[in-house]
Amino acid sequence: MFFFGEPGFHPDLKLVDAPGSPGSRVRKMTMNMFYCYQLHDRLNSYSLMMRLGRLLQQYVVTVYYSIELDRMDYIRKKQKDIRKYYLSGLYDAISRGDQTDSGVGSKTILSASFIGGPHYMYSHYLDALAICHVFWNPQFFITFTCNVRWPEIARYLQPFSLVTASDRADIVARVFCFKVKQFVAFLKDGKPLGDFRGVLYTFEFQKRGLPHCHTLLWLYSSASSPISERIDDYISAELPDPRTDLASYAVVSATMMHGPYGIPNLRASCMEGPTCTKNFQKNTTTKPSLMLMAVHTTEGVILCTDRIAARISKPVDSNYCARPQVSQPVDEVQNFIDARFICPHEACWCIFNFPIHHRELAAQILSVHLENMQLMKFRGKQSLQEIVENTEKKKNTLTEWLCYNASSLAGRHLTYLDFPFEFIWYQAQKSWKRRANINKSSIGRMSYIHPSLGEAFFLRMLLCH
Repeated sequence: MFFFGEPGFHPDLKLVDAPGSPGSRVRKMTMNMFYCYQLHDRLNSYSLMMRLGRLLQQYVVTVYYSIELDRMDYIRKKQKDIRKYYLSGLYDAISRGDQTDSGVGSKTILSASFIGGPHYMYSHYLDALAICHVFWNPQFFITFTCNVRWPEIARYLQPFSLVTASDRADIVARVFCFKVKQFVAFLKDGKPLGDFRGVLYTFEFQKRGLPHCHTLLWLYSSASSPISERIDDYISAELPDPRTDLASYAVVSATMMHGPYGIPNLRASCMEGPTCTKNFQKNTTTKPSLMLMAVHTTEGVILCTDRIAARISKPVDSNYCARPQVSQPVDEVQNFIDARFICPHEACWCIFNFPIHHRELAAQILSVHLENMQLMKFRGKQSLQEIVENTEKKKNTLTEWLCYNASSLAGRHLTYLDFPFEFIWYQAQKSWKRRANINKSSIGRMSYIHPSLGEAFFLRMLLCH
């Protein structure tokens, strides 16, 4: 791959600003920066690596795996002394005579800020539920899949005669990211389905397929959720008329039709002998129909309606409850590594630091706790007395919301949950401030409290009113 013996990444590499630029300084270059720079074609520069086909796929997967391991090593080694504990527990530790935090608190392994981690995914899941709580159910669920026949990809691959689109996952990732942004902008500005209210989408990568985007779309009440009689206004299973809409006909006939199969093409992948294994051609209908879904539970069979027929059966092991539950230490870092599967498209996507989630509106996490029960984060070998005397560490969204309402009448008409609509939380200053642009607001999402916690759960209920 590197026939001139070019050196790879090493920790001593530095990132230097352009000569003569103001504030020029030398910074450390990360592994992600190095390989992101490497995976770019440049004018008047021949790159053998971009012409290696499947070897390039293996290379980008190995590179991203190295980047992930480097981040994991940093979390395991550099941040192993970060702890968290309730403030009241720190007071109790000081009363027992403890001076340092040895043995106090629990270790933080993978935080919600680690992209792709379990806490990161769960946090975005709760954000989606918070948006549904405000906007109710989304009106549309749209899946947007990458197409390697897009003219941008085909035009770029023309000079490379022996390279296919699957060999250039970096180009596919860049074009797909650009197309998704165009798609969302079209939904917002063009309003083909109605007046835009909110959107949430996430990217997924198949084992051997192309990346795709799942989108939830919320519209204003004037464009209510379509019922069965209006589905044909939004979803069509017919070929457009080539005489009136030639562009749509070309797209649908090229990308959304099964075939050719049967006698015209007996070598199609779906053919076994003279018949199609996908049971085409299917019967047509003029009205949308709902199918029955049979769900087997411990209480019997429950029938419900759904657009997809499914039958779920799960046997119950009577000896399961009698099995002893063995408590084992959980290593979130190792579990994440063991369960990780990386394809070339996902590797390039993450190396380029493209987002895997996006939502509008944004969700502000709101703390919920009893007095002196907020979580305190601190580092190892830090004096407990210094921790409890640091007033800035005690501040969070709940304590500052109470202080703001005690000193001002501006936000008393809002509940704690609705406070982010008109106010914004500044994490650096640990304070609430009124929004300058009320049209750009966010929604509140209170931290989850289990009902078994009693007073804390009831406090969370009161804060919603």
